[in-house]
Amino acid sequence: MIRQVLPPSVEQIEAAPSRHADHLVPTPTITLSLRGRPVFVKMESFQPTGSFKVRGALAAVDASRRDDPNGAVITASAGITDWASPTPLRTRRSRHRRSPKNASVAKVKKLGNYMIELIQFGSSFDEAQAHAMTLADERSIRFISPFNNSDVIAGQSPRSMRSCFRRPKSNTS
Repeated sequence: MIRQVLPPSVEQIEAAPSRHADHLVPTPTITLSLRGRPVFVKMESFQPTGSFKVRGALAAVDASRRDDPNGAVITASAGITDWASPTPLRTRRSRHRRSPKNASVAKVKKLGNYMIELIQFGSSFDEAQAHAMTLADERSIRFISPFNNSDVIAGQSPRSMRSCFRRPKSNTS
């Protein structure tokens, strides 16, 4: 199922750090040497979910909350727990998550600790996503793709990418 998505705007990319600030600790960047050259590594493995992906989920849910403070969201996932992370996404909003029936037992068990409605559907991500999109239409719930959404993309962009989009300072008096 192919959905078109616009690239994130400069505004979305610039807003992402403030959406993370209250929920995530800054992660260090370390320098490694690879074949005698410095390589900068952002240690997103220190995030509560062990991944940078929580940043995209946070940005998308926050943008949805700004548009509709009482609205629910729905997504699909093959097992990543970022959409139900206890700290960043614990709000009064209802969150629905679809995953394939064959998702990792450990991840499904972990999701049971969060305030979400978890429905396992289908045997693949594509089936779970199609079901989530159908339910979103039927229930008038906002569907957030875990990867094909401009707020998710902006939220996952590293700080270095954001600096590329910064506008030059004006020298006007």
